[in-house]
This record gives sequence, C-alpha cells and structure tokens, in this order.
Amino acid sequence: KRRHQQYFFLGCCFLKPGCWDQVKASFPSFLQNVAQDCPDTHWVPQALVLTHKYLPYINFVGHFNSIASDTEQLLKRIGAWDDYGANGWGIFRNESIFASHGVLSNHVSNAASHLKQHYSKDAEIIADKMYEVDYNTTVFNLTYWKMYPT
Repeated sequence: KRRHQQYFFLGCCFLKPGCWDQVKASFPSFLQNVAQDCPDTHWVPQALVLTHKYLPYINFVGHFNSIASDTEQLLKRIGAWDDYGANGWGIFRNESIFASHGVLSNHVSNAASHLKQHYSKDAEIIADKMYEVDYNTTVFNLTYWKMYPT
C-alpha cells in the first residue's frame, strides 16, 4: 500500500492539492479526477500511446480474457510456440504458457474477484468515455464490455 501511495503522491499528486484524497475516495473518483489529469502507461488509452504511424503495422491484438489461446496463436504465427510457449510453464514446468486452470483468478492482484466491489455503473460510464478512442480504433478490434447494461 505504501508503494502505491508514494507512486501517486510523487507521480501525480505532488502539485495538486486534494489529489491523494480523490485517489482514495473511490474508483470513479480516481477515474474522473486523477486518471484523466495524470497520464500513465497503466491506464492511458493505447491509441494515444501508439501514434497513428504505427497502427498500420499492428496485425494482432490479444485479449486478457483469452490470454492462453491468443498467446498460442501469436507464438505459432511467429514460429515460437514450440520453443517458448508449448511447455516449461506452470508450477511443475510441464504446462503450456497460461494453461494453468483459473489463470484469471490466480492473477497477482486477484482483480477479477474484486471487480464489482469497485467497478460501479458510474465507473463504467467514465471508463467508456475515457477509452472511447481505443474502442474507435478499428485495428484494435475492441467491443464495449458492459457489466451494467444500459
């Protein structure tokens, strides 16, 4: 927790009074008041990170919810599946990459189990607007994900 506090204070909130209080208040507060004013590679829209000159070269976009199959597809496409993905992974190093049962639930932050606790309808509305540029970048092939249908 202290590392996160130092990161936000030194990286985002140093010159903005009340910023740390907004970070702590709620996830929608963070999205509305901090994330948009403090660009960071963890949350800035990817379409803003990748300049338009690089977009024509993107020929593969993987998704976290299908990370195992997407990783296999990408590694096979570049001829690296057998050497880097087919085995050597998992607790006993005898599995393919991301093949462990429940890879999403075992993610380091265990974020999937806490999603509804922090991701409210308000947060979804703010996030949809915040990442609209990514959804409108056709090469990314993204569709809006809705936890709270309108």
